Amino acid sequence: MFSEVQLKMIVVKHSMFLLGKPGGQRADFSNCDLTGMQINGVTLASAVFRNANLRNTQFTGCDFSDVDAFCANFSGATLIGCDLRRFDGRGADFSKATLSACDLRNSDFRPGKSVNAADLAERNASFEGASFYRVEVAKAEFTKTDFSSSSLNGISFVESEFNGSSFSCAELVGCNFDASRLAHCSFQNAQLYGTAFSNCDLRATNFSNAKMAGVSFGGSKTDQSVFPATIDSSTHPEELRQIVDDHIEWMASGGRSGVRANLAGRDLQGAAFDGIDMSGVSFDGADLSGATFVKARLVLSSFHHARLDGAILDSANCAGATFTGASLRGAKLRKASFLPADLIDSNGVPTGRKIAASFAGSDLRAADFSGADLRFSYLLESKTVSTEFNNAKLEY
Repeated sequence: MFSEVQLKMIVVKHSMFLLGKPGGQRADFSNCDLTGMQINGVTLASAVFRNANLRNTQFTGCDFSDVDAFCANFSGATLIGCDLRRFDGRGADFSKATLSACDLRNSDFRPGKSVNAADLAERNASFEGASFYRVEVAKAEFTKTDFSSSSLNGISFVESEFNGSSFSCAELVGCNFDASRLAHCSFQNAQLYGTAFSNCDLRATNFSNAKMAGVSFGGSKTDQSVFPATIDSSTHPEELRQIVDDHIEWMASGGRSGVRANLAGRDLQGAAFDGIDMSGVSFDGADLSGATFVKARLVLSSFHHARLDGAILDSANCAGATFTGASLRGAKLRKASFLPADLIDSNGVPTGRKIAASFAGSDLRAADFSGADLRFSYLLESKTVSTEFNNAKLEY
């Protein structure tokens, strides 16, 4: 195993090599054991890690662009803020690894044949059980790669190659695979709420038993693909329409006619409430995975412990709404408003009191709040890994 002193000497010589200085030497860690080391802020662009053992190693802020890591072992490793552009990871093992804020654009994870293997068998790259957070992966090669049981929520894989890969039991909420090649892949038992597959090659791909809602397949080739059976909703479409109509009447009449809707605990996967006034409705405990509320009015509505994975609430008015303990993984809430709501009495007169929107204890991983107004909202103890708050207002 390498010592820190040895590593520093190699890094110095490699830096000289990259600058073309005399005495420089390309770093070559082929067949070396770097298990469990902590390596921070080093530049190892174009270094060689063929068949190296980097199991459980932690890398922070490292430059691995153009690295040759053919059949290397990164299982259980942690990579934070690393540059892996044009990374040659053919046959590499990243099982149970964690990659956060890394750049894998134009990387290559096709099958590889280890020169150390006794039978010279071809080895597929693996990200089995791995976790990706804010990772960029456009135009990458992942032919026959194993992503089973991995957590990839919110990742963009546009224009990438995945033919023959497995995503069985993976979490793919809010992922974008647009213009990718995914023929003969397996998405069995995967979570695909709000996932985009537009203009993809999905021929002979298996989606059996996958949880799907709000998934787009526009322009994709799906010949011989297998899709899950339609999920039976506990709310019949006609019944739901009547409930919504009665609620709209109740809102318009100030409660004098119609009936206030209560959709707590209902199975409403993929339901559409776009542009509808569903203010004051209880969706507590409901399954709204992939549901759409675009430009809907949800003032003082309650989503306590509801499931909204992959749901779309773009430009919705959610003043004073409650999402405590809810799951909104991969949900789109762009330009939505979550300002405090004015409380009024039974005569419609403002009381002077306000109720703030709350996401306390909610799961917001990979959700997109770009341009949303979250001023005075409660976000205590919410999970915000890979959550997008670009141009959002968050003052309290």
